[in-house]
Amino acid sequence: MPVPGITKTGVIDVETYQRCKNIILANSTALQVLEDDQLVGGLNDEQLAAQLGLTLWEVREIRAIAKRDAVSLADWRKADERMQLNHELFVMGRGSRRRSPGNSENS
Repeated sequence: MPVPGITKTGVIDVETYQRCKNIILANSTALQVLEDDQLVGGLNDEQLAAQLGLTLWEVREIRAIAKRDAVSLADWRKADERMQLNHELFVMGRGSRRRSPGNSENS
């Protein structure tokens, strides 16, 4: 279902991405920063689009790509390993409760 105000116009060209990514990341309210327990201001996607001469879809696409690019491959791998380990521990924990003697759920 399409989101009102967003029209996908194609892919983001490299020049537009390079020109706008830091501005979008630095000013977006979607990436909020706390300073002295107060949210630092920013611009919403519509305001950024108007300021940069982009569509709403382009602003959101650039932000999504830039956020992903900001994470190193090593950090992605560490996060993936932690997620897999947590899943394995969760599954093992569920299985051990089912098999434990005296567990009222299994009676």
